[in-house]
Amino acid sequence: MGEKNKVGMALIRNNFYSGLVLGSLMPLIAYALTTWTDWDQYFTNRPAIFYVLAGLVNLFMMRWFYRNQGENTGRGVIFVTFLGVLLLIITRNISVNY
Repeated sequence: MGEKNKVGMALIRNNFYSGLVLGSLMPLIAYALTTWTDWDQYFTNRPAIFYVLAGLVNLFMMRWFYRNQGENTGRGVIFVTFLGVLLLIITRNISVNY
């Protein structure tokens, strides 16, 4: 592990609750963008685009934590992402047919 990654992990505690907080940031920003701005009108054919982007950012964060010995924080990020996807499916009436 490089010196730069050691400094980054020293700033973030490796526990589940830190992952919950960090994983909640992007979905909260996506909610704010869709609720209090009119940016979602530009994506009328993709109404959940901000939430999908928030999930992708969370998945990249999760990968970074797992690669840099932050497994517990990564688990918290995964948990929030999973709950966010479930809420998105329920509230947006997205069908999951295969």
